[in-house]
Amino acid sequence: MEKKIISQNPGRIVYATSKETECFHYFTDIIACPISGKEIELPGKGVINHRVSGFFFSKLQQLNIPTHFIRMLNMRQSLMHTTLPLAFDVRVICSASSVVAKEFNVQANYVFPRPIIEYIHIGTGRLLNETHLMAFSMLEMQDFDELHNTVLRVVDSMKGMCIGMRFQLMELKLQLGCGLNYNTDSPFLLCGDFSPESFSVLDLETNIILGGENITNAVYPPNLHYRNIAARLGIGLGGPSRSQVLSFQIKEGVHECLS
Repeated sequence: MEKKIISQNPGRIVYATSKETECFHYFTDIIACPISGKEIELPGKGVINHRVSGFFFSKLQQLNIPTHFIRMLNMRQSLMHTTLPLAFDVRVICSASSVVAKEFNVQANYVFPRPIIEYIHIGTGRLLNETHLMAFSMLEMQDFDELHNTVLRVVDSMKGMCIGMRFQLMELKLQLGCGLNYNTDSPFLLCGDFSPESFSVLDLETNIILGGENITNAVYPPNLHYRNIAARLGIGLGGPSRSQVLSFQIKEGVHECLS
């Protein structure tokens, strides 16, 4: 029997299970080219994204931050709690990119005293503020503080983990939702994924920014973003771990698409 698809994007497909409160997340090798809009394949990317995402979800759960993650099932698929995602994503900017630094006359990679938190409507990409969230019934007033505190806890935890791996967290995109029959003190669950496409970090050893929009800027080969982040997290790429994380073989034409 074919599995029912609940939702999908170029990098991840969500399938229904026999339980309404659980679902499967399958990580693909597809990435959308921002120039042409075409979807291209980076063989092995989905395996690394799956491992990186599972790594961060597991660490956050150990810090008592509620997430939809249950367990990894195989190289590409995890079992998750079903969530009703909020109508917006949360983008957190921790450090100044070169563009921001130039526009606001600050030093590149400058760490802001407080992270900049933005809300982005999923359907339109429109930038929202707190008033939008209340006016369009995307969030109740009494839940806003809880959402804000959850985001700050996640960011603080991620910054600490990144520093421990000689990374400086630059930017992070979060998705939150409400769990179905999931017992937690917080009304929100951290959902989505923590793949290198959803965050960017400054490598303190090479001074190169990895992940996020930088993957497709053609300055640094896209496969090395995934491989270097995974390696720093201790996810093996060769030897006995070869069967767990595949080496990249970029298909012909990918560089042209991303340039």
